[in-house]
Amino acid sequence: MEYWNKIGIYDDKDGKLKKYLGFLKSGAFYCLFFEKVAYIMRRPIRVEQNERKQLHSTKYPAIEYQDGTAIYKLNGVTFEKEWWDKIVNDKMTAQEVLAIDNTEHRRIAYEYMDKTKMKKLKGYKVLDKVKDDGYGNPMKIISFEIPKIGTIKYLNCFCPSSGREYYLGTDKDTCWSAKNSSFGLEDVKWVKEW
Repeated sequence: MEYWNKIGIYDDKDGKLKKYLGFLKSGAFYCLFFEKVAYIMRRPIRVEQNERKQLHSTKYPAIEYQDGTAIYKLNGVTFEKEWWDKIVNDKMTAQEVLAIDNTEHRRIAYEYMDKTKMKKLKGYKVLDKVKDDGYGNPMKIISFEIPKIGTIKYLNCFCPSSGREYYLGTDKDTCWSAKNSSFGLEDVKWVKEW
């Protein structure tokens, strides 16, 4: 603040900035102000991030507060402690990972899973493969059997902008028809993706 005053960027004549900075120095970390109530959180005692500055930790909660509140995150994605523990310690079967209904949770769980588990799926087959999706990424359709349910199929693909790997449920047998279907499209030619 003194520096801003010195170089003439901001003049705190009414003292509001000084008051706000004092408030921040008192230990407030995050504030939500509403008409009749304010929620103020203290600074956490731990904040862990990955190299992309996403909240992330495979050893501790990514955010932890003095009162014991802990938030578990992997590459910016939030998990309940039980799920986080199973994922970082590779305690899930491939079938359990692929059964996760949240696509981002499934992606992260697969990222941490020993990939050799995929071949242990009953009736595991690769139905179709594409070497290059136009962005240098491979795609494939896998299938496997689940007792009392039947054949399950997934499109294994990569996001062209983020590079993230996904398994998307499908009823298609070819990569391109599964990709088209995932966007609600039928027969299209992919030109540019962002």
